[in-house]
Amino acid sequence: MDQPAVRDVMTADVLTVDLDMPYAEIAALLAGHRINAVPVLDDLRRLAGIVTEGDLLRRVEFLGEPADATHLLERPSRRAAREKARAAVARQLMTVPAVTVSPDAAVADAARLMADRNIKQLPVVDRQGRLVGIVARRNLLAVFKRADTDIRAEIVESILRRALHLEPDAVTVDVRDGVVNLTGRVRQASKGQIAVRLAEAVTGVTAVLDHIRFEIDDERAGRPAGEPAEAFGTLLVVGVDGSDGGREALRWAVAHAADVGGSVLAVAAWHWPEDDLSTTLEADERRHLSDMLTREVEALPARQRAAVPLRTKTVRGRPAEVLCAESAGAALLVLGRHGHSRASAARAGSVSEECIRRAPCPVLVVPRPHHEPAAAAKAPAGPG
Repeated sequence: MDQPAVRDVMTADVLTVDLDMPYAEIAALLAGHRINAVPVLDDLRRLAGIVTEGDLLRRVEFLGEPADATHLLERPSRRAAREKARAAVARQLMTVPAVTVSPDAAVADAARLMADRNIKQLPVVDRQGRLVGIVARRNLLAVFKRADTDIRAEIVESILRRALHLEPDAVTVDVRDGVVNLTGRVRQASKGQIAVRLAEAVTGVTAVLDHIRFEIDDERAGRPAGEPAEAFGTLLVVGVDGSDGGREALRWAVAHAADVGGSVLAVAAWHWPEDDLSTTLEADERRHLSDMLTREVEALPARQRAAVPLRTKTVRGRPAEVLCAESAGAALLVLGRHGHSRASAARAGSVSEECIRRAPCPVLVVPRPHHEPAAAAKAPAGPG
């Protein structure tokens, strides 16, 4: 269920121009290589901007007008386009700042960025602003060039067997041209929804047809004590510790809550022996966890934050005990793989194992983010 990153599909060997390359040479470069944009690098080989076909076409747009033509009531954007039509070199032609993407960004995030900005390609830059590649729409479409047999094998092995621990004959998987058809019967409705959600995230899947029946509708589980019914539908509790695994768990939980109209409670916990924890250290640790939770939530897509009721909570106690207690009445407890909380003395693996055994609701351990080595996923488990 690893999601491809931009680095997996980008073109690393990128044509570039310097700040002083003339208009005619840039136009010849784009035409000769059949590309619609070229990055512009400064003297330190960092991305300075990008010249697109649209930038070059400004000169054609204003053909026949005097070079010194002015319009008193002209819009600022139109005036800027007119000035670009007179540009002679790359530094005058280029669009600044260029819309860029990180090599570690998910392909889906890059596709959304292209759609939102109505652009055809994205320069890929590292943290120092150095160009490491470029990704175009055709690169993103390459993720769907995957054999149906490979897609089916991943769903059966990684999702149904490892993640959900379903019996081999519980759910049948049929894949044709990237469309997945899931048919069968499970005990809990939540497991069926999780199977569909995880299958949708498999590389190469274009659609998932859900024909899974269930015996118990546990998606209508109770709410936290004291909370109004209208404030919560399906509650997902997620353990967050600042690790990549915890971050992936939070992203999954919020995305799933958005799909089912639910809410999310993000919980951070720590545990030190009583005699090792002074009042000052406790305040520092609580502040550290609170700041960490704030950063993790702010890193989520703005549209998801706006669409999903999301609370955060820091609790002192053994992580497994805290998470089990906080998930009472929840529809699902979501954990990351191999997170490492700064103050926790317990290994994350043992936390997830204990939660699987003791949690009062189903537990899902979200598979590793793409850039980590692959490993078998823990199983969601729970009553029934």
